[in-house]
Amino acid sequence: MKFAVPSYNRCDFFGTTTYKYLLDNEIPIEDIYIFVSTHKDFDEYTKKYGDNVILVPTEYEGIGAVRDFILNEWAEDGLDLVMMDDDIHHIFTGSNKSKEKTRVDDLKDFSIDFFKRLVDADLYFGGMCLYSNVFFFREPYSTNLKYISGAIQFYRVDKSRERIGTSYKHFEDYYSDLAHYRRDKGILRCNNRAPKTKNYNPEGGICESMGGIENRMKEAEVNADLIIAEFPRWVRKFIRKKTNRNPECWNLSLNHKAKFCYLKKCKKLGSECPCSALPPILEEETNEDTSKEETTKE
Repeated sequence: MKFAVPSYNRCDFFGTTTYKYLLDNEIPIEDIYIFVSTHKDFDEYTKKYGDNVILVPTEYEGIGAVRDFILNEWAEDGLDLVMMDDDIHHIFTGSNKSKEKTRVDDLKDFSIDFFKRLVDADLYFGGMCLYSNVFFFREPYSTNLKYISGAIQFYRVDKSRERIGTSYKHFEDYYSDLAHYRRDKGILRCNNRAPKTKNYNPEGGICESMGGIENRMKEAEVNADLIIAEFPRWVRKFIRKKTNRNPECWNLSLNHKAKFCYLKKCKKLGSECPCSALPPILEEETNEDTSKEETTKE
C-alpha cells in the first residue's frame, strides 16, 4: 500500500497538513510519494522531503492529468493506492445524533480494512464523503453513485481493466466517480468519515495553477456541461450560493438512484438501449440534491 499526494507550490504548507497527518498515523515515510509538476517544486520538495518526490512529465498538465499519470503510468499493477490532497489537516468522524466531531488517527488500519471491503465487493475505487456537518453522516458504507471527493481516494490498481483518466482541472473527481461507477457497476463510499480541508484556497494547489479563482470558476461551467453530455441522467449542474467558505460557483450533483439497464429495447426511448456506450435510462430520474447538505470542503 502506497500513499500518493499531488502538490503544487505548497512545500511548507504540505508539511504541516497532509504530510504531518500521515506521519501522525504511522504511515512509513518510504510509502509516501509526492508528485509535483515544476522543476522549482521538485527542487524544493526534494530538499525537504527526500527522494520520494516525483516530477510529473510536462504533458500531464492539471490535477486531472496528474492523477491520470499517477494511477495509470506510475502505479504498478496490483498496487493498493491511496491518493490524497496536499492540504488535509485530519480526518474526523462523528454521530448525526450527538453532532460532535472526533478526530481519528487510524488511517493505516482504516485503509487496510477499506481495501478488503473493495475486494469483497469486487470494486476498484472508493473514498469518503465530504460533509463538514456530522448531522449528514449516515450508514457506514454505500456502493451506489454518491460523490467521492479527490481529497482522499482509494484505488485497487488493475491494468487489465479499462483505463480511466481525464484532463479536467475542475470536477475531475466527479468525472472519476462517474467513470468508475460506469465501469465497475459501483463505487465504495465511507459515509461517516470526512477529511478536514479547505476548498478554493488561492495559495498553491489548483487555484494558483489555473491562474486564480476566477479562471477556475470559468472552467467549471464548461467542464460541467461536458460531463453531463457524457453521463446524461446521472448528473446535473446547479449554482451553489456564496458562503463564508466558498464563492458562488457552478457545482454538480450525482444521481444516487442511478441504475444499470440491460434491456435490448429501452421502454422510454423506444429504440436501442444506449447502455453499452452511455449511462442507462433510469427507472426513476431522481437526483440527489447535495446543494444544502454536502459542502465542497471545509
